[in-house]
Amino acid sequence: MNPDTTDTVVSTSAPPTKAAPAFFERLGYLTRTLPLLGWRNVLYVAFYRATLKSGLRRWSFPSGTPWCDIFFEPQSSEPTELPDSWWRPLLAEVGALHRGRVLYYGRHEKHVGSPPNWFANPFNGTGAGNPQRHWTALNDFDSGQGDIKNIWEASRFGWAPLFARAWRITGERQHLEFLNAWLADWTERNPSNLGPNWKCGQETALRLLHVMLTGWLLDSLEQPREATIRFAYEHGRRIAGNIRYALAQDNNHGTSEAAGLFLAGNWLLRVSASPQHRATGEKWAQMGRRLLEERALKLITPDGGFSQYSTTYHRLMLDTYSLVEHFRQAWKLPSFADEVLSRLRAATMWLYHLTDPQSGDAPNLGTNDGSFVFRLSSCGYRDFRPSVQWAAWLFHGQRFYEPGPYDETLFWLGHPLDDPAKPPERPSKSFPEFGLVLMDTGRTRGFVRATKNRFRPAHADALHLDLWVDGRNLLRDSGSYSYNDDDTCYRFLSGTPSHNCVTFEDRDQMPRIGKFLFGCWTNVEENQPLHRGEEGLQWAGSYRDDRGCLHIREITATESRWCITDRIAGFDDSATLRWRLMPGDWVLTPTGARSSMAKIRIHATTESPRMALVEEWESRHYWERSRIPVLTVTVEREAVLTTEILIEEKTANDEAI
Repeated sequence: MNPDTTDTVVSTSAPPTKAAPAFFERLGYLTRTLPLLGWRNVLYVAFYRATLKSGLRRWSFPSGTPWCDIFFEPQSSEPTELPDSWWRPLLAEVGALHRGRVLYYGRHEKHVGSPPNWFANPFNGTGAGNPQRHWTALNDFDSGQGDIKNIWEASRFGWAPLFARAWRITGERQHLEFLNAWLADWTERNPSNLGPNWKCGQETALRLLHVMLTGWLLDSLEQPREATIRFAYEHGRRIAGNIRYALAQDNNHGTSEAAGLFLAGNWLLRVSASPQHRATGEKWAQMGRRLLEERALKLITPDGGFSQYSTTYHRLMLDTYSLVEHFRQAWKLPSFADEVLSRLRAATMWLYHLTDPQSGDAPNLGTNDGSFVFRLSSCGYRDFRPSVQWAAWLFHGQRFYEPGPYDETLFWLGHPLDDPAKPPERPSKSFPEFGLVLMDTGRTRGFVRATKNRFRPAHADALHLDLWVDGRNLLRDSGSYSYNDDDTCYRFLSGTPSHNCVTFEDRDQMPRIGKFLFGCWTNVEENQPLHRGEEGLQWAGSYRDDRGCLHIREITATESRWCITDRIAGFDDSATLRWRLMPGDWVLTPTGARSSMAKIRIHATTESPRMALVEEWESRHYWERSRIPVLTVTVEREAVLTTEILIEEKTANDEAI
């Protein structure tokens, strides 16, 4: 579905959540929520916003002047031989770049010119109104320009390693010429600290990291040109001057910016003859190392989960640490602390447990913002295996998957491919610190969000169940679509109605204080730990929300049958259970729904529950949304709802979706 032409958000049978609480009620929620964010973080963000509004912060970031130069002039080398399935997709994408077509979010090919218009929003035909204003004077959420991520994406420089790989494969100089032309055009049109592409420290860091990776691929980092050194220094100054704001977010911004400082600092120490560069580089290297270690210990739980409760943000964090570890090893720098490496090994295993080994897909948990960085293979956006394989090699010393297209990342970074893979077992498992329960019966796998919200939750998804059958996502999570296009859609996708759980009285489990902030964070109490009983795998958990509504969920699972019992109480008007289904030939039945893949039967202890098969939104890629079938069950009094899911026999024509 083309998101640009869609004019509605939810079906008429799926009412949007109720309006935000009244002012004083919101104020009460806010006073209870701010301590959870951390007073130090809250006070710094308030101070930061005050200095932005007053104009004081601008003086810490002097405006630069346009410049352009050649970044990379590597020595000629023999073309690199690769399997057809590796080089053909790469050269096709690079050919599109030559024609001015850039891939956004690993999904949407958009014509933005060659070199690109760095200030265009190709999704709505607008762009930055004044690209030469100082970044401190710009608004992230300007309705005139639309989603600022659509402007930032081309300036992340994800295309730079693609040009480098194409040159390595073909030896054709045109790829270097395009690479240098795009880089020179960017520095000429984006003077330091001017324009939207300097607004975000993380975007600055990702741009820097992509240039470092490109230099590695071209073997140009040890004897660099002055342009690359200047670029790294300007970007490092922008990051270092505002990194405290990134740290206050307790998310991927801090890890990305710390990585930028660590790599830029250590690299300047290696290659720059300037005393100023070397002194600053030493400071950045020390700061970057300290913050990378501190962020890992704070934001990665001992069982491997990440603070943002999101599969795609987890990948971004893990890829960032993998890139850092690659350069640390290559430059023979001291190792990170043992506990940090332990957290990174756990983070690798977390993503391994969630990733389907056949398709590479994983549950669409939490926010999905389209981040797809350090791309060194032709695997798609929803294939998480390249990230798992890379991190497994770096932090576990072995490959987890048998040879496949996801090994291309290891190839480009010089890691051996001939060692046999040693895939760990993937048993049923709880991640108690993160708040996730994995129930694996062999043919089916279920993921339950047993939320433990130590950090700000982005989705109201307590007790959500994601169910996979033969690698296909039968019961699904929602995604995000866009941060700044359709607020109603974003609120719906991040709210309780877009998850496989119970909505009380058409409202979210947690009161929404702001667009990106929930109050009264919901935490699940484990009533029965994961275990294997006589009837199969079993687990139970519950929560009570701030209005006193109670939801107890009990799950029993075998290879061909899942039974979910939901006990709901404490509400006044109504409660609705939703099962968000994989697209298919679903039809409503008197007792539930059925398709060629499964039968769903509902039993309720109350009289005449209202059942309907409706269509609602999901988003599996940023800036893309489509309708999926949703089975809804609504009751008006306390009840026990029992859902029985009977899995049909697998057929030869079944394919992962």
